[in-house]
Amino acid sequence: MVRRIQLQLKVELKLDLSLLVDKADNGRFTQREFSLNIFKLTPNYLVHPGILKAAYAPGIRKWSNIVSRLTTLGYPVLEEKGLEVKKELIQAPLDNTIYRGYWQSEQYFVEFADQIRDDFSFRENTLPVSRKLLKMISETESVCLNVRRKEFLQLPTHNVTNERYFLRAVKFMLERRPDVVFFIFSDDIEWCRQTFRELNNKVIVSEEHYGEAYGNYLQLMMSCKHFIIPNSTFAWWAAWLGESRGTLVITPKKWFGTDRYNYKDIVPERWVKIPNEPV
Repeated sequence: MVRRIQLQLKVELKLDLSLLVDKADNGRFTQREFSLNIFKLTPNYLVHPGILKAAYAPGIRKWSNIVSRLTTLGYPVLEEKGLEVKKELIQAPLDNTIYRGYWQSEQYFVEFADQIRDDFSFRENTLPVSRKLLKMISETESVCLNVRRKEFLQLPTHNVTNERYFLRAVKFMLERRPDVVFFIFSDDIEWCRQTFRELNNKVIVSEEHYGEAYGNYLQLMMSCKHFIIPNSTFAWWAAWLGESRGTLVITPKKWFGTDRYNYKDIVPERWVKIPNEPV
């Protein structure tokens, strides 16, 4: 979203990585590393990552409070409340503002879709070990079938895609694209082997294709022609960045296992929503 504001207002964009660098175990989310450096875009930092890592190092966390105050000094902070799109930010974006939130809706940046997709093209080609697989993806009516389990199984709010959802999605895809080949990307390969054992036209993508910061993995996913995804931000971006004319994207109708969040703006209207009962 802020990339759109930068392009629209022609202003400078700086990234605050303090949330990623802070490794305090607060249990709210899966810890991630900053990984945008695998893409062609050139990040500009509010505070240099080296300074942040030192400030948030164990034993000297007192410095983290100082850095936190410095990053907001003199600037209004606009924090996302809820997940629905803030129309006023599209119509009248604000300069000299710190934006905090997910901002996960294409409505924030669809007018600059070509530029965003160019930003998120890769610096490196796929790994040598993946070239044969990439050729198969390119030469077939390929479907990226992404299954996310692992930590989602422990999070009732996120654990909304089960076997029924994926089998329904596969059936829906085959009814409309009968000649597809399913390329299965998952953090639970054995579960996928069992669940899709009767599916003949499939290729299970192994861990050797991950690459740095899962960049090679994402590149393979994006290269597919169609997508079946869970309620995962990683998969959402793979589908959105890889989407082209004629692409069929299938997502769960219920994005969260709670009605606390208004998530109607997360999934583009053109994507197909398949019913998924609570797990």
